[in-house]
Amino acid sequence: MIRVLLFFPALLGLVACSVSFPQAEAIISLVRKPATVDDALAPYRWELTWLGDVIPVYAVAVPGATVFANADEVLVVYADGFVSKASGFLPYGREATVERDGEDFLMSINGSRAEIVRCQPWTSAEVENGGVLRLQTCPELRSPNRESLNGSGEIRRLVFSIHPDYPPLELVKVQEGPES
Repeated sequence: MIRVLLFFPALLGLVACSVSFPQAEAIISLVRKPATVDDALAPYRWELTWLGDVIPVYAVAVPGATVFANADEVLVVYADGFVSKASGFLPYGREATVERDGEDFLMSINGSRAEIVRCQPWTSAEVENGGVLRLQTCPELRSPNRESLNGSGEIRRLVFSIHPDYPPLELVKVQEGPES
């Protein structure tokens, strides 16, 4: 009987441990509310495109990263200038993890190292309205990694590969109005 009494509080302690992103959870709870909060969420609205599907997501700043979440889960983590994690896109819902090694990337699936992708240094070019387009060419990938910034230096579009055998993810900031 004493073993059971000691085991139960320990079990509760394990169940209570979890990793969370409080800001992401707050956004997710707002997304699930009626349309009256749409205007409040408009500045955070993005669209994620993968294999022709367009998924509405919201950008949430957390320490050291930006997460892109929908009403159900965190789908993409963007940190240190690249997509470092993407959940649910590869077959069977596997998670892709990308780590930077200098200019190269170490790409993993469900924690198992899959590929070392060699990349060239980033290049930048000024585009209309004072914006900047940054490109990183990686010969093993189907498309270069891209970041598009507006004239204020805000990221408006991200295109990043999560695995050499698949096309890249694309995240585009939804226009809030004619000034965006």
